[in-house]
Amino acid sequence: MRNAFHLYNRTPRVVCRKRFGLYLAAAALFLCIFSPMKAHANDGAGLLWLVNTEHPLHEDFEPRTLVTVGQQRMDSRVAEAYALLTAAMQEDASVEGNRTLYLYSAYRSYARQNDLYNERTRHYTSQGFSRNEARERAAQSVQPPGASEHQTGLALDVSSTGALNQAFGDTPAGVWLAANAYRFGFIIRYPQSKVHTTHIIYEPWHLRYVGLEAAVYIMESGLTLEEFTEEWRMELVEYEFQL
Repeated sequence: MRNAFHLYNRTPRVVCRKRFGLYLAAAALFLCIFSPMKAHANDGAGLLWLVNTEHPLHEDFEPRTLVTVGQQRMDSRVAEAYALLTAAMQEDASVEGNRTLYLYSAYRSYARQNDLYNERTRHYTSQGFSRNEARERAAQSVQPPGASEHQTGLALDVSSTGALNQAFGDTPAGVWLAANAYRFGFIIRYPQSKVHTTHIIYEPWHLRYVGLEAAVYIMESGLTLEEFTEEWRMELVEYEFQL
């Protein structure tokens, strides 16, 4: 922790000379102190938390910042940004056809995610796959409990169609979302070209809120959250070599 505080105190002199370096260093400091794996019930979720099977949330974690939007609950920061995003889509005359996004899912508890994962696993075991094979296949589309971003309250599943499917990405609304979500602090969390990095199928409907500055950087750099996390880790290592 000593190095983290040194980073905080000396960042303006050392890291700021790199594009976005100050932000990456601040993200590193935040995540070193507030790891998803160390979060307890009622802690607020960090905007840049990487949540997956390697970085799971505790089963008791429930963000304290949840608000209700329609029939869903989400982080209050997400609710504000999502309202701006949907309003912008509605007003953009270049979007042909349906400009309304339907909110299918937002916050999910650990228990709810466990139910969904087990349901998907049973689906594959009923098709003749072994238990381990079924779990592996299930995890490609439904994360195991604790590994879902939905538990943070920072993830949304949306679509302009009657279902969550990959075809949404080719609709005018899906194309607009992929091109404009970053303007409101969101990223398409599981891009089609990065399945090998995320280990999750292409999900054009899955939005993750990371905040405006990070979303712009991630969009411009063509990174996933996994790659972004690795980048700030390397920034931190490079900085520590200069101490």
